[in-house]
Amino acid sequence: MNISKRDLLRIIREEAAKSTEKYDDDSALKGDQDELPDELQKGNIDKAVEDREKKDESTIRFTRRQLLKILREEMELAQKEEPLALDAGGLAGVIADIVGDLDTEEEPLKMGDGGRSRMAKQQLQQIASTAQSLHDQLSDDDEIPEWTQSNIAVAEDNIDAISDHLGYKMDAQE
Repeated sequence: MNISKRDLLRIIREEAAKSTEKYDDDSALKGDQDELPDELQKGNIDKAVEDREKKDESTIRFTRRQLLKILREEMELAQKEEPLALDAGGLAGVIADIVGDLDTEEEPLKMGDGGRSRMAKQQLQQIASTAQSLHDQLSDDDEIPEWTQSNIAVAEDNIDAISDHLGYKMDAQE
């Protein structure tokens, strides 16, 4: 294809006229997208805003610290009310009420090569149920063997480490 220097300069001027600095500073533009024509920049910005709004509508995000604060507040309120006898399912129901409906149709997160989380969820449910039962059976003045105190501290530390690790992996994927 042969093109004259004059035609090439005309095409360059026309294209340069299409791209202004109108949208160049928008945070939705990545990399060299600020050099695209304004129409494409506007399209990218609109798409990013739409995606952000869609994500905000379908996702509840909070930190571990915020969740703990919510749980503590709810526990304080619950102490002021008539005590309830909760089994593991009831406790899960209370937590679901606090956090809201978490049923999503999203693709499962892949955080490693260990397989599905179904068994881990069952084990966590059993841990929560057993821990709640022990908590309810003990009074503050009971004396328990040192080895049990040590194992409880190790279990708490392990659960915290797992929570921190999986929380980091989940945040990294989003």
